Amino acid sequence: MTKDIDPSYRIALLDAENSDDLQTFKSLKINSLIDSPGAFHESLDEVMMYTEEEWKAALVEYPTSVLYSNGEPIGMGKFFPDPFDDIRWYRLGSFWVHPDHRGKGAADILLADIIGQSVEAGIKRYETEGIESFGILLSIARGNDRAGAFYSKHGFVADESLRPPDFPWIVMVRPLSK
Repeated sequence: MTKDIDPSYRIALLDAENSDDLQTFKSLKINSLIDSPGAFHESLDEVMMYTEEEWKAALVEYPTSVLYSNGEPIGMGKFFPDPFDDIRWYRLGSFWVHPDHRGKGAADILLADIIGQSVEAGIKRYETEGIESFGILLSIARGNDRAGAFYSKHGFVADESLRPPDFPWIVMVRPLSK
């Protein structure tokens, strides 16, 4: 699935069965960990140990959206049911945009697309499972003020009540609606 934004940006959902997509995922994941090692829940050393099957499984389990600029992959992100909470929340994960494209609207475009996907998925769960509300949450490393400001600009607020015990990251949430 591909969605066109403007002439220089394009968003595509990666397909784990496509070897080019799998290579794009690997490259973005590794680059994100090199660029921002403390911003993710896994380390470069961990992902460098992944087998081909583990890379593919990571992409199958949680589909990943990639933002392209002039045909080059420059960012990624995904959402998935939150493992720490009930069915109301989706978690934003692996969100990263190449440093050359930060502050230029690329992250805004990618986040808006992922939030849109979350709304669609939440509405389906609302209709099939009868949930009353839903939203998207994320966690950021303490001290990552730039990320906190970015997510705040997009309607996310810190909510310590959703932070699991002994979880050192800041949890931010954004309720969503139909």
